[in-house]
Amino acid sequence: YYALLAPVYGALPQDILVKLYALRWLTAGLSLMTVYIAFRCSRELFPHEAALPYGVALLIAVLPERAMAIGRVNNDALVEVLAAALLWAAIRTHRRGLDPRRGALLGALFGLGMLAKATMGALAPILLYLLIARSPRRGIARNALAMGAATAALILPLVVRNLTVYG
Repeated sequence: YYALLAPVYGALPQDILVKLYALRWLTAGLSLMTVYIAFRCSRELFPHEAALPYGVALLIAVLPERAMAIGRVNNDALVEVLAAALLWAAIRTHRRGLDPRRGALLGALFGLGMLAKATMGALAPILLYLLIARSPRRGIARNALAMGAATAALILPLVVRNLTVYG
């Protein structure tokens, strides 16, 4: 998250308040994606409930603790978006079944979320469930490889770097 915002921070004028408010606006804009994804998730889960997706989106948009977290410049906004995207992909995978392409997408979203903040690891059981329950019997190994490879490709470089630098 911070590496993504560093170029923006560097390009802004030297006034620290300008930098702070600009990064807050970017963080708030990023968090709007969560509201949209929640809307899409509820529409996917409850296709015949016309008003429910709007209510879900409104509820997420006005949660006080979420508003406080998003008002700060921190990695919570990115984790929130990636977790919501992972849940949306998981809902769609649960309905359609797991294949290597969907496994790679889920693994990439999980890996990106883990890079943003380790609390994303709490969603790992969802991936395990999808792997076991939604893979065709002969496709579990391929799906696990696709999911694991996508996650590892994103996480391992940082792990190796941290082990090299910090021991």
